[in-house]
Amino acid sequence: MDDRELRKSVRRMQRTFAHQIRGGLYRGTWADVLYDNPLVFVDRIALPQSRGYVWGKATFVDSARNAEGVMIGAVIRDDVARIELTWNYLYREEVQLLGSLPFISDVSFYYPPAGGFVTREMYTSDFTGGTPFVGGQPNGSLDEYGLPPGHDNLRLALIEV
Repeated sequence: MDDRELRKSVRRMQRTFAHQIRGGLYRGTWADVLYDNPLVFVDRIALPQSRGYVWGKATFVDSARNAEGVMIGAVIRDDVARIELTWNYLYREEVQLLGSLPFISDVSFYYPPAGGFVTREMYTSDFTGGTPFVGGQPNGSLDEYGLPPGHDNLRLALIEV
């Protein structure tokens, strides 16, 4: 799926669900809509839908203070995007997918300052997780290899190159 197709797909989804939610035809919420419609694609692969999605916009400035304490500086780069995703729980295969992401990738993501989806070159800044979680299996059991089925409290940060 190229960027144009991705944007068309997202606009179609937004129009469809906005109409259905306002008209009372869809009983879910926007959170339900987004659960089935990923907000982040890395090299055109959809990441598992996250519980939390935080975006940020940074400006890099070369600055110092003069003798009067006034800041003197110049903008080096503006509109550097950062996104942070969190999950309560992911299965082991999903954790492996996130852990195997290339350091630098083309990332398509929903970015409110741009008014929709954008594609930027980004790097994986942090990928952290909680303890192995065995509650996802019946009776809290491990799989046949003695491994937990997943992990909880995961977080991934992606920052524009």
